[in-house]
Amino acid sequence: MEIKVLEFRPAGYAYILKNFELAGMPHWHSSFVSPTGTYRTKVQDGAIEDIYPIRYWPGEKVSDHQKNRESFQIGFS
Repeated sequence: MEIKVLEFRPAGYAYILKNFELAGMPHWHSSFVSPTGTYRTKVQDGAIEDIYPIRYWPGEKVSDHQKNRESFQIGFS
């Protein structure tokens, strides 16, 4: 698998919202992948951001991000 993470990128729920340009409810726990650094967690105002190293990038397809450990539901009206 070719890894295309050249910048700080959202993963999981945040990736799907960005990929489809959706305005969803802010999730209390977001995941990101960074091309540099190690795993770290940032907590601010009750929200958690997990930042993973590049080896954790799930892939470019939306279905790759559905396998992420975050559970999410996206509703349309």
